[in-house]
Amino acid sequence: MKRAAAILLCFTLILALFACQPEGKKISKNDDPLTSAAIPLDSKGDLKSGAVVMIDGVPVSSEEFYYQLSATLSAYEYYNGASIDWNGDIDGVSASEFFLEQALASVTLFRAVEYGAKLMGVELGAEELAVLAQDLAAQIEDMGGEEAFDAQLALEGISREIYEYFYTVPELYYKLFEALYIAGEGIYAVGDAELREYYETNYMTTQHIVVMLFDEEGYSLSEAEIDAAWTRMEQAHALVTGGGNFAEIMLEYGEEDWGEDTKISFTFDEMPTEYVAKVLEMKPGEISEIFTVEDAYCIVKRLELDMDFFEVQKPDLLEGYAFSLFEKQLAQWTAELNIEKQPLYSEIDVHEVYHAYGGTGHDHEH
Repeated sequence: MKRAAAILLCFTLILALFACQPEGKKISKNDDPLTSAAIPLDSKGDLKSGAVVMIDGVPVSSEEFYYQLSATLSAYEYYNGASIDWNGDIDGVSASEFFLEQALASVTLFRAVEYGAKLMGVELGAEELAVLAQDLAAQIEDMGGEEAFDAQLALEGISREIYEYFYTVPELYYKLFEALYIAGEGIYAVGDAELREYYETNYMTTQHIVVMLFDEEGYSLSEAEIDAAWTRMEQAHALVTGGGNFAEIMLEYGEEDWGEDTKISFTFDEMPTEYVAKVLEMKPGEISEIFTVEDAYCIVKRLELDMDFFEVQKPDLLEGYAFSLFEKQLAQWTAELNIEKQPLYSEIDVHEVYHAYGGTGHDHEH
């Protein structure tokens, strides 16, 4: 779904997790890690407040930005399955700078959705707003009532207004997407010829032999076992480069269960980077040397693009292509916004926010 949609889904996930608290849960500021006393404070003991950035002259409050930042931090650890290393770099910048920019991208994306919706005349109707209101009412009931719900919001460091904003914009995002690109009907509908060109430009078809370098429990193989895996791959490579049937050798020597189909078709972000880079170096019919991809040895054979896959998978391909077009449109709308960082932006202590909002990773110095 690409990065833009992923950011929005990240926040709906965070909000959904918040909304699924047990009914009647008692809130205690003495034992809850998300207490207002833990949130970054100024010299007077109040939440550092004010505009963090201005987007088209409209301020983004510290309340909203802190929460978006905390959600970004939580999502990063959730999807990476590990605590943040505050001493290391992420994508070539410090962890603090990385997360600040991610939070800024998130708040800006929300505004780009609103900006684009206004340009295209798209808005949520009464029925859609009523459904959202019903969902919110159900969350409040599950939490144990208005008082408990608002108390939890206070501990999360956001107001009801901000919460409802986070809850509503993703719905506007999907309505805007459908208005622009829904299959064959939207303003920018994707035709069959255009979809075929997208497939032929962005997809590739391969077969591969893979031998894992870890056991069934996820532990790394011993040195002797790794040597044996390499020898196995050398034998397979000799057979396939010697004219043997790749599919048959793949099923005999590889460790994947291929089922009936012995080839795969994929686009750039659906396979590991090393795998894609290797395939792009090859012409159809060529077989690679043995190479390492993630925690496995691999031999890949590039095939002619599978057009049967195109016909069978058209609905999914159409959606994927449409999302890529939508991401480009959102990037254009984002570029049209005037974004001005305010002094508070450079004063934010990301490490402090991380712990204030319940970060559980190691307390590295920064």
